[in-house]
This record gives sequence, structure tokens and C-alpha cells, in this order.
Amino acid sequence: MSCARQLSMNGFAVKLLDAGPRPGSEASSAGGGILSLLYPWRHSTDLRALAQRSQEIYPYLCEELSLCTGISPQFFKSGMLITGLDHREQQIALEEPGAIVVERDDLSALEPGLVETTGGVYSPEIANVRNPALVKALLLDCLRLGVEIYSNAKATRALKLADHYHVILEDGRKFESGHVLISAGAWSSNLLKQFDNAEQVAPVKGQIIAIKARPGVLRRTILHKGRYLIPRRDGVVLVGSTIEHAGFDKKVDSKTAKDLRNFAHALLPNLAQYPTIAHWAGLRPALTADAPIIEPLQNHPNVVVATGHYRSGIVCAPATAERVNKLFCGMCGEKNRQGIVKKTEIRHASA
Repeated sequence: MSCARQLSMNGFAVKLLDAGPRPGSEASSAGGGILSLLYPWRHSTDLRALAQRSQEIYPYLCEELSLCTGISPQFFKSGMLITGLDHREQQIALEEPGAIVVERDDLSALEPGLVETTGGVYSPEIANVRNPALVKALLLDCLRLGVEIYSNAKATRALKLADHYHVILEDGRKFESGHVLISAGAWSSNLLKQFDNAEQVAPVKGQIIAIKARPGVLRRTILHKGRYLIPRRDGVVLVGSTIEHAGFDKKVDSKTAKDLRNFAHALLPNLAQYPTIAHWAGLRPALTADAPIIEPLQNHPNVVVATGHYRSGIVCAPATAERVNKLFCGMCGEKNRQGIVKKTEIRHASA
């Protein structure tokens, strides 16, 4: 939807085909919404550049979506405290922009109630969004901008005839276009095969629970040894997440919910008095490489792929949309583009 929105704002006529009941109902709605790579220094230069650019865009994007749709993505600059690092990694973490060291004796002032025997690294500029709200706002804004959205539209075949691509859905419907974007998350491999591309995008399940605490019980996002606590403005705390290689199985289980609660209680004992109100799972799209694929297919230059973001789909969505838009504008050029797009008058809510 971020790509569709960006392309439509630049004059392209966009049809968005989504296999689910509504766009964004899979991993995009299931994640925690931290607008940062969890351990940035562990990732490739390309992925870090995508995340950093997206961090610059998000405050303006969320403001614009709120004004244009009436739905706030609930951008919340909570900061992020990373604990449980060894000395070597802590020194590396302190090289991140804006990062500061927090000694053990200062932890209680930064996050009252946190139980941690060592200090940590705090990045005050890190924000989070409420994923379902962001998805709803993007969907409404796409519709406002003239994007044609087709839900329950599972593409099963794609072929090139002359200078156009024909996408055929499971129910027999057909769509034709000179240009195609494949951005189907963990389900991208089946579509890539249609274009003789063997890239494998594997689903990796992650389970999260939500605890209904009161506002202020948790003030900041806490990342501890691969798991996290994320505060929402209304007091809800997300606890996640697991990394499970279980194919396309999205079932949740009580043992994992208990493990996540135990993790939360050990880190912040005050959470023990509040109930779990939700438990869900999502499927992240993983590649062998660290960075996602955002490029045209070698044998089909008019087919662009944007997938394989793994745990960083929401994190990198705005910058991914910028790259995709640049690729399509470069392919079409203004002269050619006029023949395949409709011009839409765009109202900008902010700079």
C-alpha cells in the first residue's frame, strides 16, 4: 500500500491485488510497530539505509495520513532501551546516532519498575506506530488517491503477451498492465516463479501477546536479548516475539503465551497484575540475504520486486515506496508515462 500510494501520488494508475480479505491483514498488521531495526549494527548497509530513511519520513507520513483520512497511525516517540548486551556489543551500540549509555543505577529513573542487573543503551528518538491503525490509514488514503483495490484477489498465473503482462486470479479474473510490482510478503515466491525467478521467500512465524496495563506502567520500548516490550499510549503493552520456522502455519499456542508473559513479568514485574487481552501470530518474509529485494527482474525489466523485508517491513515501508517509485519513473519516463497513467490531483497535508 505504501508503494501504491507513492505511485498514485506521482500520477500512475494503480490496481492493487491482494489475496487476503483486505490489504495489510497479514504481517503488516501483526508486527509490533517499532520504527527501528532491533539491533541496527548487526544488519547490512543497505537495510540500515532503508530504515534510516524511513525514520526520517515517518513523522510527516503519519501526520499526513491523520489529516487526510482521520485515522492516526499513533506515532509514539517512546525511545528504545536495549539491555542484556555484552560489553563489546554495548560499545558498538553506542556508535548509533543519538545513543547514550544508561548505567545500572540510572535505570530506575529512566524506566521505573524495570528489573535488570546491568545497564543498557538508550536511543531517545526511536518511535513506534500501531500497525493496524497505520494499515487502515494507508488503505483509506490509497482509495482517496484513486488506487483501485481488489481484495480476495489471489494471483495464480502471470504471463507476458506482446508488451503487456496478464495476471490471472484464482477465480478467473484477469488484469492487464505494462508494468507489475510483486510485493506479496511471505507469499512472493509463487509469483516470482511465474517469471522464472527462483528466489525463495520463506515464512517465519512470530507470536505476540498484548497486556492491558494502564498508561505509564511502561514508558519506553525495551529490547532484551531478542525480545521486546512495546508501550502504547493507552497503556497496552505488546510482548514479543518468537522466531518459528513452521511454514505457513499461523496457529498460536498457550505455551508460547505463557513464555512471553514470563518474559514480561521477569523484566517488569508490575505487568503481572494486568490481563492478557490478545494473542496472535504473523508470517515474516525471509530471504537468505539480510536486505530485501527491491529491483526489477533481470529477464523482465518491467516487473519490479519489493519483498523479503523479514522483521523490517513496517520499518522500511516508506523508503521502499520511494525506491519503487523511482524505478517505475525511470522505466516509464514522463513521455511514456502519460500514455499509461491517469493524472490525479493530490492534496498534500504537510511538507
